[in-house]
Amino acid sequence: MPKSFRSYSVLWTRQALSDLLAALCILASLPRVLPCGLMFVSISYGPCAFLGATACYTLYALLIASYASSDSRELQPLGNF
Repeated sequence: MPKSFRSYSVLWTRQALSDLLAALCILASLPRVLPCGLMFVSISYGPCAFLGATACYTLYALLIASYASSDSRELQPLGNF
C-alpha cells in the first residue's frame, strides 16, 4: 500500500465497519417504512420480530446511527465538520 493511502486506511476501516453494522441491522430487522399521514410507520419483518418491538426499534435506531456516522466520516476529510 502506498504511503499516501495509509492515512486513509483508518477512514476506510471505520467506513467498512459502519457499513457492516448497517447491513447486519437491516438483515435482522428487515424494516418496511410506510407513510401514514404526517408520520412514518416502521414494520419489521425480520428475525427481530420474534424478540419483540423493543429489539426491532433498537436495531432500526442502530441502522440510522450507522448511516449517520458513515456519512459524517465521508465529509470529514473535506473540512465540512
